[in-house]
Amino acid sequence: MSRRRGAAALGADPEEEEEEEAVATSEEEQEEDVSEDDEGEDEEAGPSGRDSDAPDALPSDVDETENEEDEEYQEDETDEEMFDETHTVDDVLRSVNDERADGPAPYEILAQRKREANEKNEAAFRAELRSLGVNEREVEGLEGFGGKDKGKGGKGGARVGGGGKNAGKGRNRYSSNSELLERHNIDKEEMIKKNPAFAAFLGAAKQAGAVGNLARGDGPGRGRPKNPRRTRRRVVLDEAAQKLGEANSLYARGPEEWPRAMELLLEVIRLAPNDPDPYHTMAMIHDETAEGHREKARELVDSHSRIPEGIEVGDERTGEQEEEAGDVLRASLDAAEEEAALQLSLAARYEKKALDYSMIGATLRPRDVDTWYKLAQKSRANKNPRAALFCYGEALKNDPRPYARVDGRGLSNHWAQAEIFLEIREPRRALDHLVDVRDREPGNPRVATLLAQVYAELGDFETAEKTLDDFVAKTPGEVDLTLVNVHAESKMHAHAFAEAVALIDATRDAVVKSERERAKRERVNRAEEARLDARERALEAGEPPERAERLGHDAAAASVQASLDAQRRDPPFPPDLVAKAAMCALYLNELKDAREKLAELQSADPATYHDLWYECGVVCQDVREFEQAELLFTRLIHEVPDAYDASEVWERVGECVKARVRLSSRDAAYAAAASETAALEFWRSVARRHPHDVDATLPLAEALLKKGVQGREILDALPDEKTLLRAMTAAKTATSSSLPDDREASVVGGTPLFKKTMKNAQVSDLERVRF
Repeated sequence: MSRRRGAAALGADPEEEEEEEAVATSEEEQEEDVSEDDEGEDEEAGPSGRDSDAPDALPSDVDETENEEDEEYQEDETDEEMFDETHTVDDVLRSVNDERADGPAPYEILAQRKREANEKNEAAFRAELRSLGVNEREVEGLEGFGGKDKGKGGKGGARVGGGGKNAGKGRNRYSSNSELLERHNIDKEEMIKKNPAFAAFLGAAKQAGAVGNLARGDGPGRGRPKNPRRTRRRVVLDEAAQKLGEANSLYARGPEEWPRAMELLLEVIRLAPNDPDPYHTMAMIHDETAEGHREKARELVDSHSRIPEGIEVGDERTGEQEEEAGDVLRASLDAAEEEAALQLSLAARYEKKALDYSMIGATLRPRDVDTWYKLAQKSRANKNPRAALFCYGEALKNDPRPYARVDGRGLSNHWAQAEIFLEIREPRRALDHLVDVRDREPGNPRVATLLAQVYAELGDFETAEKTLDDFVAKTPGEVDLTLVNVHAESKMHAHAFAEAVALIDATRDAVVKSERERAKRERVNRAEEARLDARERALEAGEPPERAERLGHDAAAASVQASLDAQRRDPPFPPDLVAKAAMCALYLNELKDAREKLAELQSADPATYHDLWYECGVVCQDVREFEQAELLFTRLIHEVPDAYDASEVWERVGECVKARVRLSSRDAAYAAAASETAALEFWRSVARRHPHDVDATLPLAEALLKKGVQGREILDALPDEKTLLRAMTAAKTATSSSLPDDREASVVGGTPLFKKTMKNAQVSDLERVRF
């Protein structure tokens, strides 16, 4: 409808054009009349050609027969018909305006109609083949309807045969349905002429409309005959084109005219429901309206982040005046927050409607692959994963070359769908997409890693480990830190500690190379961000463009230098793998190697790698390397106090101190007394730092009792009644500790490390995985 929309927007009068065209001769009129075949096609096409809400009273020169098809009303052949007298647009519009979350979305309604129509057309196609003498086995063996073999990314007829559990049963020896027709001497063109919907099953250029009819051109948009016949369809579409042009003009004038523009667009949708243009215009209006509400919310937040007018700061005021001013400030902030929340709610509502209208328009023009990808990204941004999956699926289905070497988007499409399925906790469906990517890109370590993680999440640890083993064996030079990290986890889960150490040693050079390349990419990206940010700030400050560019380059150079300095301070080998190698050596009782690895780990900043320090400390304690465990835990308490100066770590250090002293002497009695004394001194140091913490003072009192101390010293160590009551109340309501769970930290007798990695690994950031 784009051409008629443009004419209407420029003020052209459609009725004057009709009068000029009526001057043609009778001979030209005969030349423009359509054939009987076209009349039959018009009668079958139905949905886009007839409007149930069209007025009954028409001008006297309107031809009621409606059996002429003009070139003027040829829509884009990629458009599909979704609406007719049975499948009206009203249900879809009601779904757009439905603010409840329990009903189907508009795209779900249209997708269901497509499925039903495809099933109906498929049944008709099979029945037609049976009537033409094709045997039952060949008819039942037909599979892969849809016109394109998307699994292989090629064109041509639908596949015959298929996958699944019964892949070998009932399969034909024909590569396409067209070949089956040729084998039985069936005229393909005659079948399509008899039922245009069959074109979709025979690899024809045109495909069936969603309600079962051939998608044919019947809307304004191409050349016009000299003397068109004025049918009911023509009058309705002329009216729709005029109103669409008027709506576009109103949209261009600004927000004040948008309500009237939306009214006209709804009228256009009811007049020509199968035209995608009014839906897209509605989506743009709703998007801009949503952005306006978000801008209002931002303005409210910014204006009330400052002290409101009338409230002076620094004046000498009485306590009553101070309280009154505070009440005014709080009331103002509360009102601003409520109004901002309302504006954001309205913005979300308009964004939802904008997405719905865009999805309807895209469904009516499904071969516009770029639109599907834009809608997929928009759906993900709006936290609508199901809609995003639908868009990615439509994009892949309608892309003629999804796996082209240069500009193919099929692999990124599969990867995005796998990410979304993992986000919504459907790993089995994610697995299918990851296998497709792995088969087409076998040398990508990120794909192999995520695939192994999904297998592990599904409980198939054997396949997970085999996937990584195969990748390392086939492409040892392509491994990265994430893959080796996860692979070592899987071997540690299987208690194959020697294999884990061998893997880390064998891939050391490749991991170092991969980390250098990653650091380089990050360094370049940060420098570019710094350059753009500095340039923009300089331009906003009124600096000349040349100076702004120079300041941007200076900022980029400073960013690069800072990144290089930080990289020089980093350990030469990733601490993740150093920690794993140390734990494996501990479990293998290779204590010399383990101590060397632990010393290497301690050169890494505990504030950054505190989780690795804690895990190694737990393993040291498990294998009775108490001195190393005490050292790791103590440094965590002092250097990361916010997370580790806590009762769980105190208890571990106290146990390590007692065990270390007890093992330091062969005299059992002396060792026992010395260990109690050492533990007492440790708890005294803890109680001095936390005198009001029950978890610190109660163990001190217990240690004093074991030492035989009596009287006032024990009473002084015990907490007072109020402190004890607060501790008891807090213990009842306390949530689980933020520290790693002991059972998860242990490989022997605990939750597998590989499983824990699966919980913490993020799909969107596979550069680093810790356990």
